[in-house]
Formats: sequence, structure tokens, C-alpha cells
Amino acid sequence: MDATSSPVAAKDMAQMRGRKVGAPYLPNKLTGPRKAFDKMHSEMKKAGLI
Repeated sequence: MDATSSPVAAKDMAQMRGRKVGAPYLPNKLTGPRKAFDKMHSEMKKAGLI
């Protein structure tokens, strides 16, 4: 979560868990499948959250 802004990372992780939280307010954007997103995804998977 430290690799991107906190509100965006929280929304990304909620979406990974199947929550429909919508896009963050501009000027923020979802992280998308990149290095930070992939790292959050793998850590959440290891923790059994997704």
C-alpha cells in the first residue's frame, strides 16, 4: 500500500476483494495492473484476503 497514495490503494484493494467502490475522485486514478498493483495483489493473496 505504500507504493501508491493511500486512498487509491485502499480502493484498489477493496476492488480486488470484489467490492464495488468505484473510481477515486480526480485527480487520483486507480493504480491499475502495474508493479504496485501486482505487489499489493500478491501480498493480499499470500495473506489469504483474496
